Amino acid sequence: MGALLKDLFGIFSFSFVPIIFCLFSLTLLTDGESFLNLAAFFLVVVLLIELPINSYQDWDYGHDRLFQGQLVFSIFAFTGYLLVFLWYWMAPSNDFLGLGALSLNSFGLDVIASRESSGLIQTAAAVFLAVAASLFLSVIVGHELIHKRHGSILYRVGVFAHIITFFSYFSISHPTGHHYTVATKKDHASPRRGESVYHFMWRSRSGKQKHTIEQEKKRLTNIQLPFWHWKNEALRNWFFEAILALSLIIYGGWQGLFAIVIIGLSSNVFIEVINYLQHYGLLREMGKPIEARHIWSSNRALLNRLYFGAGRHAIHHTGVEDYWRYSGGSDKDPQILTGLMTTAYISFIPFLFKRLMNRKLMDWDWNLASTEEQRLAVEACKVSGDKDLIAHGKKLESHLQRTSPKSKTA
Repeated sequence: MGALLKDLFGIFSFSFVPIIFCLFSLTLLTDGESFLNLAAFFLVVVLLIELPINSYQDWDYGHDRLFQGQLVFSIFAFTGYLLVFLWYWMAPSNDFLGLGALSLNSFGLDVIASRESSGLIQTAAAVFLAVAASLFLSVIVGHELIHKRHGSILYRVGVFAHIITFFSYFSISHPTGHHYTVATKKDHASPRRGESVYHFMWRSRSGKQKHTIEQEKKRLTNIQLPFWHWKNEALRNWFFEAILALSLIIYGGWQGLFAIVIIGLSSNVFIEVINYLQHYGLLREMGKPIEARHIWSSNRALLNRLYFGAGRHAIHHTGVEDYWRYSGGSDKDPQILTGLMTTAYISFIPFLFKRLMNRKLMDWDWNLASTEEQRLAVEACKVSGDKDLIAHGKKLESHLQRTSPKSKTA
């Protein structure tokens, strides 16, 4: 009984964000003032979870099906908000999915009148939360589910979340690529030293798209099927994305197109930003085990409760699939500058981000890198285009020359 209560408390602590998005859906339709108050409260919470409250605890909850159910509930919560946002964005000229008529006929709620009385601040808040819902749906919750057994119901729910956020390539590219090649030159999702987030976003996105096509071509060849076949999961998912996009444009016109941009950019841009700050500059010898020292993490306690453990990224890469069983890491794991969102904002100012993170990289080279990784670091610093990293690389190279077995023999 005690274990069940502990697990239920864990589920509740991880459910704050999806629950509040359910409330956003309800109040956006019915009560603009309550919606704005909730949005302000949520913004304060997001700021508070970035505070440096570090508390590293192993999570070893049981009752897997309860936590899996919580993930599915989260999918519906974020999807529900996006549907309500689409209605709000297109109303009052279009009654998307007939939500206005349904509310009036079934519950006596005139949500059309409520929409007509809404102001610019409420609309701005609705857009901001649509961005947040897309991020949670694709980058966090959908990401968790696509690590489940391929073809399982949970995996398919994760793919569904990615399709409706125009993010479906990720369900193929991520588990078959990034999780094997992280921190190596072969990984499109590992930023190079000295690379800006803007250059990385383009290189990473195009690289993962290419990997997705190559992976499906290889899989279909192995089962003796042509690339242009209905069993091609990449093409099938892109087809569904195209149908969704076309439907929104036909139904909502420019408003539908703008909604696609909001949702699609939110998911695709933020995954690259998160990859950038969690993998910037770290190196690993290909074929060697992935260790916690190869990933930048953030062990801030509140942040990880609300973000499904997303900050504890090192554990995610070292073999643990379920976020509720994150154990085995340490506060000594390499840490990003601050909380996830704050570091993400800093990354948009390349000179500031690199100035701060390059210091951490140099410390990593001296104290956490293996000898072979130090050699890789020397080469990476030489081509980084950053004068501080180039100077650091020269010092590191001199150190390796002095301490190598050949130099000692000579």
